[in-house]
Amino acid sequence: MQPRTKIQHRIWGLSKELPPISKTQQEFAYSKVLDHVGHRSKKGITCMDCGQFFEDTTTRKRCTCPNCNTKLTIEITRKRKFTQRRLMVVLDVVDGIQISRTIEVYGHHRAGEPVRHFIMELYQHFFNVEGKNHVVARQRNYFGDSFTGDLEVRRNADADCYRYSVDKVCNGSKVLPVFKKLGFKGNFHWVSPYSFFTKIQYDNRAETLLKAGQGSMFRFEITGWGNGAYRFWDSIKICIRNKYKVKDAQMYYDYLGLLARCGKDLRSPKYVCPKNLTKEHDRYVKKVREMDRRQSEARKIAKAMDDEAQYLQDKQAFFGLCFVSGDVTVKVLESVQEFVSESEIHKHCVFTGDYFKKQDSLIFSAIVKGIPVETVELSLKEMQIIQSRGLHNKPSEYNEDIKKLVDRNIGQVRKIYEQLQSTN
Repeated sequence: MQPRTKIQHRIWGLSKELPPISKTQQEFAYSKVLDHVGHRSKKGITCMDCGQFFEDTTTRKRCTCPNCNTKLTIEITRKRKFTQRRLMVVLDVVDGIQISRTIEVYGHHRAGEPVRHFIMELYQHFFNVEGKNHVVARQRNYFGDSFTGDLEVRRNADADCYRYSVDKVCNGSKVLPVFKKLGFKGNFHWVSPYSFFTKIQYDNRAETLLKAGQGSMFRFEITGWGNGAYRFWDSIKICIRNKYKVKDAQMYYDYLGLLARCGKDLRSPKYVCPKNLTKEHDRYVKKVREMDRRQSEARKIAKAMDDEAQYLQDKQAFFGLCFVSGDVTVKVLESVQEFVSESEIHKHCVFTGDYFKKQDSLIFSAIVKGIPVETVELSLKEMQIIQSRGLHNKPSEYNEDIKKLVDRNIGQVRKIYEQLQSTN
């Protein structure tokens, strides 16, 4: 839309002052943001960057193309072409205002031809301009997550709608000293720049986790997925003190919750800093499951009935939602009993961790050829997959197919969720 107010004219003027994406930044996008792949056949490898074929009979997973000297990741496939789409952010400071510019990077690859590159600037966020955040962006297609039209000033209320996590931060980006002081060192840890710059100044726990290098827990804190850091902050401080790095925050918070249920000391490094998190997590899942079995049948039935009613009230609008692609089917869990079955099949804590009580999450069961293989958790606020886990919390061989199927159909979930929000 055309700028109308004084502040909109200022934002539009600042946007015009931004330099175009330079040749150096484009080269960074093409070399560092996109993947460089070689397709292996029986006779050799085709470099999908330069398109040239070279003989190679080894089984190595990485090599250097002798034609263009590009370091390649080898894939065994018969595909002759594929397309990549990645996001990069360029950070800039104009007139004392922090700006993030999100760039979409395309790579069109075909065997026998050099790769064709293309970049497009999708949107620009202007942070804390007269106490508010503003956006200059192309028109967003909400159901296809695509962008069209020219960069224009959008409504201030739409600023938080343009918040995608990015694959890389461009070299040479400029950041205000306040954000460097808060711990930013060029890595958003898969948090969108919008979420990072709008929340880091007001969240002391997030700042501590970022400075301690706890990227996974930082991501959960800044995105608001659950309240693990708030519940277990004393345990997290012990982790930091003992230099224990948590690689999977969701599993770690589940593990601490299981420890609490078993009455263990959550301030003891013996428990909160396990050498093998997966092993200990599974061990305590079994303990909690055994504790639940020892409960009286009457109490379990009464509790399940209460939970069933609440779950029905919270998630009934999503019941019947089912996505199908080939042999893969993903459907919403429609009862607490299905959570119990899913937990027993995969030996994870989707039931013992009370996932059916999470109002901001939607839980799916992924089935391949009639056999359940994974459980998927989708954030209703962020409309992103939080986790997708199979037997013993490990991804199945269909993990990527399941995630892609859910991603392609997020528009259906978003439509139902927005209808619910508008009626509440």
